[in-house]
Amino acid sequence: MIEDQAKPIIPASYWDKLYQKDWQAHQLRYRKWDLPYHAELADHLSEFSWSQPIRFLEVGCAPAKFMIYFNQVFGWEVAGLELSEAGLARSKELLEANRIEARLYAGDILKMEPECQYDVVGSFGLVEHFDNPLPCYRAMARWIRPGGAMIVTVPNLIGSIGRAMRFQNYQKYLQHQPFSPIDLANHCREVGLRVTFHGLVGNLYIPYLFDPLNSNRFQRLANLPARVVNGLVRRAAVIIKRPMKLGSLTVSAGCVAFKDE
Repeated sequence: MIEDQAKPIIPASYWDKLYQKDWQAHQLRYRKWDLPYHAELADHLSEFSWSQPIRFLEVGCAPAKFMIYFNQVFGWEVAGLELSEAGLARSKELLEANRIEARLYAGDILKMEPECQYDVVGSFGLVEHFDNPLPCYRAMARWIRPGGAMIVTVPNLIGSIGRAMRFQNYQKYLQHQPFSPIDLANHCREVGLRVTFHGLVGNLYIPYLFDPLNSNRFQRLANLPARVVNGLVRRAAVIIKRPMKLGSLTVSAGCVAFKDE
């Protein structure tokens, strides 16, 4: 593998088809319990001075839920970068629905030179879709100002959740690289960033028996216990303002790293 090359595991056309679908209203609505770990993030970004608005860029931003989250929960000024034209259109639709002004960049992060730099650059489910993630980290780091931070999260496919995905939809599993928190930390260090946190983030997640996006009536019924438990966990996390974790059943792996001045 040549280190300065990165080949996407999923073709760009996949994302256009995904965001061209006729999404239901609930899929275009920001819900706070979708993102339960804001208290954790605040702790891990405590090096920042919060006396002025933080400028945040999300890479692979469609459909902009994280941009809205950081704007509404943290008060950050937000921007997004997205390869898919359909994804950009969905992002713009959702941002306008929430009355948020944001700059949107169209293009491939691996081929773009930064127009400006940001205090925080984040990706939430991006790097695991490349055969070699390091060029993605290098490209994202160019958009971070000296003293700024990178936040990276990926699905936690090391353990029970990954085994469940392999059973439910093996082709979908093959669209991801299973990275542990240590992997993410090592990636950040290899591109010269200083890691301040790596670990499991988010809530306990009980895997469904069947793929919820491709299931019949019987399979949806079999999925109901997991759906109920996951829903209760999400709501409880909002109340206590902390994620409810449980080892390998925690939904995501994450890392926070800083670019030294």
